[in-house]
Amino acid sequence: METKVKTAKDSLKAEKEKIANDNYFSLENNYNAKMYYEGQDAAAIAIKVRDEMYKQNINPAGNPLIGYPAMDGRPFTIAKIKVLNHRWVIADFSNGLRWGEVILKYFPEEDGSVSFERIDSVLYEFKPY
Repeated sequence: METKVKTAKDSLKAEKEKIANDNYFSLENNYNAKMYYEGQDAAAIAIKVRDEMYKQNINPAGNPLIGYPAMDGRPFTIAKIKVLNHRWVIADFSNGLRWGEVILKYFPEEDGSVSFERIDSVLYEFKPY
């Protein structure tokens, strides 16, 4: 029984370390990035950034932050977002047939809006089924 308990504790410790490493690049866990927004709620800023990015998915031509036009008759929309720090965000996008990723700079504006600047994006090679 002691061996099973020790194995379980070791596995739990390893998983906690993995989660901490996976979350290293996130606004919520980056002390220096949070200090950039000193006096403000960094988690609320991250939510605002995500919401503003998702809102742009409603564009019939596709999300303009992505930088690729519709392909195969399907517009690209953002599926997943991770706010890396006080300035950068990475997102996964797809049109259902093709996938890619985009890195953006974001800027919370005084009026409550968020502006974005695309740094780069990549579209993975299309391999039909």
